[in-house]
Amino acid sequence: MKHIWLFFLFVFLGLTAQPQFNTKPGETEIYILTCSPGADLYSVFGHAAIVVKTPTSDFVYNYGTFNFDTENFYLKFAKGQLPYKVDKEKFGYFQYGYIVEQRQIWAQKLNFTELQKEKLIALLETNVLPENAQYKYDFFYDNCATRLIDIVDEATGNTIDWKTTESGNGHTFREMIGVYLTQMQWSDLGIDLALGMPCDYELKEGEQAFLPDSLKSIFQQAMLNGNTLVADGFEVLPAEKKKVNNKLVDETSSVLWIISIVLLAVLIFYRRKTQSRILSAVILFINGLLGALIFFLWFCTDHSATAGNLNILWASPLNLILPFIKFSRKIWLQIYSGIVVITLMSWTFLAQDLNESLLPVILVSLYSALIYIRRIDE
Repeated sequence: MKHIWLFFLFVFLGLTAQPQFNTKPGETEIYILTCSPGADLYSVFGHAAIVVKTPTSDFVYNYGTFNFDTENFYLKFAKGQLPYKVDKEKFGYFQYGYIVEQRQIWAQKLNFTELQKEKLIALLETNVLPENAQYKYDFFYDNCATRLIDIVDEATGNTIDWKTTESGNGHTFREMIGVYLTQMQWSDLGIDLALGMPCDYELKEGEQAFLPDSLKSIFQQAMLNGNTLVADGFEVLPAEKKKVNNKLVDETSSVLWIISIVLLAVLIFYRRKTQSRILSAVILFINGLLGALIFFLWFCTDHSATAGNLNILWASPLNLILPFIKFSRKIWLQIYSGIVVITLMSWTFLAQDLNESLLPVILVSLYSALIYIRRIDE
């Protein structure tokens, strides 16, 4: 019973709590909201939105929403074709989720003239119209954070100096998202496996804005007509300080090395027996499944970040058809083994930063191919 009352108390607080916005009576103010990272993968990179505070209302415009009832939802999500949309809601509803998850909300008050405020509000209201609300989401180039820069810039006639020339600091997309995944090593590995070469070039001016934390810094540095774009910044909702569990051991690497050593030991022990061929065929089939996933993300989706994925050099979809070919089986395995050896030799020179935790998996795949070739010759 106690938990039920606590739940309703949280709901009440979320819907009725008034944000501590520094708004003068009779004035309309606009704030950029930056929300701290959450504990789940979908929220680990944080969130951003924009709020318009008037004397009688406070509405949030949120570009990070989508409809679960969309036809073929999961297929469209996997293919990068799920439409996202901007949603308008009262701040209390928006804030409630962050109260429950104990995440911070930081507000930055924009140093706008009344004319600029009116222009921005008109643009936001146009965006939320049903015929305009949806857009094609891209995690790196068109998301809840980048949309805020675009619309704020448009409201000022593109007169903002964003001061982003040095903001990238030579980092890549892969490096920037990796910072947020230190406590999610398996997720980090999966994301690294899926992302291709487009994530490994140094960021160009302003491209770091895809992360809400970076967006916050960009707004803080920006200038408008000789003044700072942000007039004031403050915490609307504090976050509970959580103890970070710094892992001393690379969990993914350790587990994969242990599994790989066991598999290699079995392959070596049974190298002259049928078991080794069966096990090597299974390993190569699993390798082929990974390759098929990489191929799908590269060629069959709209995800710009999954193209040009060099993981396909060692995880080949052609290994899936290995059991069904006879005459060219040995030739293909020799070609595959050669490609893997070259990949390993040129590891540090590749245009893509491959995850080092995958090394034992690659070695097992290579040895399985060599065992398979040997068994064909016998």
